[in-house]
Amino acid sequence: MSPAIAHGYLVARKPGASCPGKTPIGDAENVCRIMATIDELKADGSVLLTNGQTLENIDTIMLCTGYAFNFPFLSKIPELKWG
Repeated sequence: MSPAIAHGYLVARKPGASCPGKTPIGDAENVCRIMATIDELKADGSVLLTNGQTLENIDTIMLCTGYAFNFPFLSKIPELKWG
């Protein structure tokens, strides 16, 4: 159980990142692991994944690439909040 969230999703394109026991979050029971990538962010707060699944009522999206952060095109989207 992750104490910081009610329910979360770990969406990763590689199996190693989405398998329990192979990630820093371990076996958190309230975190669903999904092997896919984000295809579309919808205005209603839902997220369409490349595997066809839709995640509803998403509050926050964390982009965790493992690389140096540099997405200058994202700063042009006024709805995104940087903290």
